[in-house]
Amino acid sequence: YPQLGVDESYKLVIDEQGIGITANTRFGAFWALQTLAQLVQATDGSLRLPRVVIDDQPHWRWRGLLLDTARHFMPVETVQRLLDGMEMVKLNVLHLHLSEDHGFRLESKVFPLLQQRGSVDGDFYTQGEMRALIRYAADRGVRSVPEVGLPGRSVSWEVAYSGMAIDEEEK
Repeated sequence: YPQLGVDESYKLVIDEQGIGITANTRFGAFWALQTLAQLVQATDGSLRLPRVVIDDQPHWRWRGLLLDTARHFMPVETVQRLLDGMEMVKLNVLHLHLSEDHGFRLESKVFPLLQQRGSVDGDFYTQGEMRALIRYAADRGVRSVPEVGLPGRSVSWEVAYSGMAIDEEEK
């Protein structure tokens, strides 16, 4: 799985001898392939590549998007399409906001009412779907960062299990 700080540098050479990619990690090689795909030019019914030497590494280690599925649920297929786009433009972190006053979007086998009652619309990701999304992201060089926010913004928890919140005086 992609980790923060992994070496994503690469060197891409396209010359009369062919295409060469050098990278210290598979993530660097992966981004080199994305660059290669971006360089393809369609001209007069044929595909061409320019002669280039690219020695590249990301300026920022964290290049990502925050997806707020707690407020606005998105089906797995939509998130996968977003991940495909992230891959193309070399974004490497998907921050998934999964809980909010309006929704609890992750299946809990211990507290099932969280997803059953804690979402206005009842939509949530099963544990299997979440594992598959994390794997799908990793296959595209994208690190997944799930967020279940506490103590604030937890009305969905109170709706599911009234009395669950701890009163400050009870501590």
